Amino acid sequence: MRKQLVAWALSGQGEKREGALRLLQQFPPSPDDALRLAPLAKHPDKRVREMVFCIWAQAPSRKMLLQLQTALRDEPIVAFWASRALWRLGALRPEEGRVLVKRPDASLRAQGVLALTRSHDERDWRLLTQALRDADLEVIRNAAAALAAKGEKGLSVVLMTYRAETRPERRAALLSGICGVARPQ
Repeated sequence: MRKQLVAWALSGQGEKREGALRLLQQFPPSPDDALRLAPLAKHPDKRVREMVFCIWAQAPSRKMLLQLQTALRDEPIVAFWASRALWRLGALRPEEGRVLVKRPDASLRAQGVLALTRSHDERDWRLLTQALRDADLEVIRNAAAALAAKGEKGLSVVLMTYRAETRPERRAALLSGICGVARPQ
């Protein structure tokens, strides 16, 4: 049935395409079938691109890495789904994380912070410590988790920030990050 939905999504009929893509979001196809949606990744309609990348985030494949990396510069919602697919593949690199951290959208900043976890670069350390003061709680939570994963030095930075913080919701985000409750999206 999912192969038929992929075929309908690739058809030129707007309503049939949209309905098939919505069903594929709920019931993702295999990664190989999802890869067949590649022509729609460059569709002029942002909603169609968003649905395709949402499907790809649920059924990622290494064969689509180039398209996912290119989509990081697209609209924020498309870039979010692309970063989520790259994260699930273990292919979200620190270079891409540096770009995402500087985007205005909070969900992209949170993904970017997670991508910096494996980096040993001093610039990335500064970006992670700056992310602890972000306005969005998800970014703070992910930054705390990333710093805690770096060892004693990172954990001490998070704890010093926790002690200095007065707002309870930010303190809770720092604690949940330390406990590893960051929810990588």
